[in-house]
Amino acid sequence: MKTKALLLALILLGVQLPAQQVASYCFAQRGEKQIMMDVYKPQNPRADNTCVVYLFGGGFVLGSRSDSASIRCCKALTDKGFTAVAVDYRLGVTKTKYDSLGLFHANKMFADAIDMAVEDLSAAIAYLWNHAEQLGINRNRIVLTG
Repeated sequence: MKTKALLLALILLGVQLPAQQVASYCFAQRGEKQIMMDVYKPQNPRADNTCVVYLFGGGFVLGSRSDSASIRCCKALTDKGFTAVAVDYRLGVTKTKYDSLGLFHANKMFADAIDMAVEDLSAAIAYLWNHAEQLGINRNRIVLTG
């Protein structure tokens, strides 16, 4: 009860609680399309400055760095003191293509989609590596999850 009263008093007095910091960066350009990442900074970073890169799922058909699952995961990671990074990547598979192609073509389409995603992820990791100091992360402690 005291905690709720204190929060209410702070709000009424106009005191702002620290907000989670999120910044967006373009890490690659593919034709006309910019490939983006969101970097979530923790309020209380770990001493080792570990960075966790979150890759959304969706079978190369759907998903994005800004969908609700990505945001929830990144916020949970920052609550534990990690810098969290949600990365977009090109999807490469569309429902209409998948529904209309035979097995051989679908396999090639998925192989191409995987190649594009790996290319985009490699560019994201290179960006993090090259901007580690600016981002406040340890380039030797970059972890992938998704």
